[in-house]
Amino acid sequence: FLAEAVARLGFARGTWSASLITRNHHEDSTILHYNRFSFGFERPDGTYLTESLLSYGQKRLLAFLYYLHANEGPVVADEVVNGLHHEWIKNLVERMATRQAFLSTQNPLLLDYLNFESPEDVRRTFVFCETEKDTSGIEQMTWRHLSEDDARAFFDAYEVGIQHVSELLRTRGLW
Repeated sequence: FLAEAVARLGFARGTWSASLITRNHHEDSTILHYNRFSFGFERPDGTYLTESLLSYGQKRLLAFLYYLHANEGPVVADEVVNGLHHEWIKNLVERMATRQAFLSTQNPLLLDYLNFESPEDVRRTFVFCETEKDTSGIEQMTWRHLSEDDARAFFDAYEVGIQHVSELLRTRGLW
């Protein structure tokens, strides 16, 4: 992940260090606990920066790349695109393509990097969250997928290629 972060952020080199807190021996294994991660980066001109000098977006990219590397299972992320450059968003979406991902966003930019192969892809991709009142008047969260007809209409419009995904969602009253 560090090599990828160095490349994506445009640095020449990067370092990562951590303090060993405890070492616990269990049967045939040893569990090491670390904290105080610190990162350093060298620009191509030789200037050295610590992670504290990175921009908000650079820190988010570094953290998310670490998260993807450290966790092999499903991706769970809230507002992942905040502060990120368009190329970084594209790369992260590509990195998550083979994994199940639960991403919440109020920023339509993330959606514009999604790709669809079929109406079924559209249907699987989007889960809409809304609040509705039950019969007693109490609001509850509800989730739903697109209907098959709505997914087909969305996919047909997507294939034309004129509108971004976020625009398609807005023009169809889904955003």
